[in-house]
Amino acid sequence: MKTLLHLSPAGPQYWSKTRAGWQPLNSAPDPAQPVWVVTDLAEESLAEIEIPRLFGSSRAALLDRQLAMRFPDTPYRRCLNIPHGSALVERLAPTQHTLFGIPIAHKIDEELDAHNLDVAALCPTTLLLTDIGCHRTLPPHLLVVLPSSAGLRILYLKNRIPTLTRLTPILNDAKAQAEEIIRTHRYLAHTRALPAGTSHLGILILGPAKEYSAALAQAQLPLLPLPPPWDKAPPTDWRLPLFDLALRKQPYGQLAPLARRTRYMARHLSRMSLTAAALVLCSALTATGLKALDLLETRRNHDSGQQHNQRLQADLNQVEQRIAAFGVEPETMRRALELDDHEIANAPAFNQQLHQLGEALGQGRPAGSSLSRIDWHLLAAGSKPCEKYLPATSPEMAGSNPTSPPPADTSSTPGTP
Repeated sequence: MKTLLHLSPAGPQYWSKTRAGWQPLNSAPDPAQPVWVVTDLAEESLAEIEIPRLFGSSRAALLDRQLAMRFPDTPYRRCLNIPHGSALVERLAPTQHTLFGIPIAHKIDEELDAHNLDVAALCPTTLLLTDIGCHRTLPPHLLVVLPSSAGLRILYLKNRIPTLTRLTPILNDAKAQAEEIIRTHRYLAHTRALPAGTSHLGILILGPAKEYSAALAQAQLPLLPLPPPWDKAPPTDWRLPLFDLALRKQPYGQLAPLARRTRYMARHLSRMSLTAAALVLCSALTATGLKALDLLETRRNHDSGQQHNQRLQADLNQVEQRIAAFGVEPETMRRALELDDHEIANAPAFNQQLHQLGEALGQGRPAGSSLSRIDWHLLAAGSKPCEKYLPATSPEMAGSNPTSPPPADTSSTPGTP
């Protein structure tokens, strides 16, 4: 549950946000819980200033002096974070600034000190209405009007920048409130505060707009439709959407001084540190778990390798047992297998050699010659067949033709005739 303090000329009122929505709080607020403060006071003020183009701490120091000069008696002041131009240099070092302040700080301090409350955020109604009026579906120049129990709030936005804010004590009188809207528009026209080429502003009324339509149409002031998400189902009490907006964000910066937010910031930082510690712990546990999974995978691979080695050893033992069943030594059997594989199985076929020998003898054989004797043996590695019958070659010829073919009557088979 979140607690909100609404300060207006009608007096302070506390609200609590529950699952059922916003409910008025009749009892005293809990001092241990921070409160969100929404002000709707007539003293809310805006000021536009122009300074030289400065950077860094020089610009910040000058803005602090301007704030202290414009609003000397209140800590509830701030230079609003509103861009005054689209150029990059205007965003980095703008020359135009909008200042906001609430001069009557004692009204806020008295209520907070009476209940020893810590502030989570302070959101003036002027800035909350500015955030609504800057919706992209609305024109850049308009009047935002909020009728409430505190009076009639009128906010003038020029190029989506708050320029004028007023709170008039006119309650439950649509005709008088419409006249006040028209009077404000005339004042802006007479002071040449309207943009060039603009004679009539659009009016965005956050309330029963039909009650004002006739008077505003007579003054040629068009009514603007509500922006999303309120265009389909307008709320009956517009304070509640402002309360929701105040809980979500501070549109243009925090106005409450740090001295009023000490306990809230301490709890917030404590939660952030606990969250960071939890993230670090989760990361450590995740890394440990991944490492453990790697170790388990390595262990499984080792066990699988051991089992494979055991199966191979068992197969070898079985082979040795089967070899021993023949009545010979296993080593003798291995040598016999090696001899069969390298000597007997790889020996050249005799019929093939005879066929090659016949072809060699049939080429250019002299008449009446015949084969009287044949010697068959395996050649040593690297030796040439019929090497002793080859004609001798000179070193020059050997160097130029080291692999000369044998004579026509000499066989090229591994056997030597």
